[in-house]
Amino acid sequence: MITLSDIRRLRSRKAVEKLVAESYAGQVTELVDAIDTAVNSLLRTDLKQTMKLVVAANEMASFLPKQFLPRFIAMEGRVNHWMGSYDNALKAYTRAAELYRKQREYQNLARLGRGLMDVYMYLGNYQEAIKVGKQSLCYFKRTQQHTDAAMVMTNIGNVYHRMDNNRLALQYYDKAREIFAKAGGIPLAIVEY
Repeated sequence: MITLSDIRRLRSRKAVEKLVAESYAGQVTELVDAIDTAVNSLLRTDLKQTMKLVVAANEMASFLPKQFLPRFIAMEGRVNHWMGSYDNALKAYTRAAELYRKQREYQNLARLGRGLMDVYMYLGNYQEAIKVGKQSLCYFKRTQQHTDAAMVMTNIGNVYHRMDNNRLALQYYDKAREIFAKAGGIPLAIVEY
């Protein structure tokens, strides 16, 4: 796994290219995936260290093709989201979403929508949360990504629950439960809760 000290050593385009060639089979996507994995792993243990990692990664991102920029911005949004800095998370997620739209990266846009709708919910902007959630849900249904669709349905149910519209919340929870029941595990426990 890539570490903060590994990323801090990448102070030039040449250093990044060397690392990508030697450790990631020449695939920049593999490096970005490794950073994303490191961020997700650290989120569970040390938020301050995670933010340091993201800041260093954002600095290093200037040496990568611009197509990867929205992923780094989304990582920053995710850390702010977990830290409860919802205004900062919203800024980062919104910027990443705009870039994904321009790049026609609809898969990444739909995945980003899960976090974005959660942030809107915590900021009390329920209508925008539902709008973003339904856009992501449409994409996941159209591409038959049932687990992702069920996760979005659960989040939409959460928004309706916060709005005291329990009838609609239950409709979304029930649809999600039907999908999760096939696989079981933690997502089923969450929607049951």
